[in-house]
Amino acid sequence: MTLPVLPLNNSNLAQLALEICIKVNEILKGRMNNAGTFTLAANTTTTVVSDNLYQSDQAVHWVPTTANAAGAMSNLYVSSRVNGSFTLTHSSTATTDRVFLYSRLG
Repeated sequence: MTLPVLPLNNSNLAQLALEICIKVNEILKGRMNNAGTFTLAANTTTTVVSDNLYQSDQAVHWVPTTANAAGAMSNLYVSSRVNGSFTLTHSSTATTDRVFLYSRLG
């Protein structure tokens, strides 16, 4: 679920209060619109993760979801960051199931 940004020029205070309540409730349910998944590319040493909401000053935290992904953790790091994407450097293997969940904060 993608949460829309609150308008800064809302003259209807009741509507604005309702929108704030909805967003706070979604955050309390754990839906902060700051997560995604990626799979490390096979037979190469870099993977670009595109995320329109990613900002280059945000921290990225990932969790492996497969045994092969867990095995890749010791040689996986963020090597480049730009608004809209980050690049991961990792070992080159033919494995195609190195799948991770990630969140971005900042």
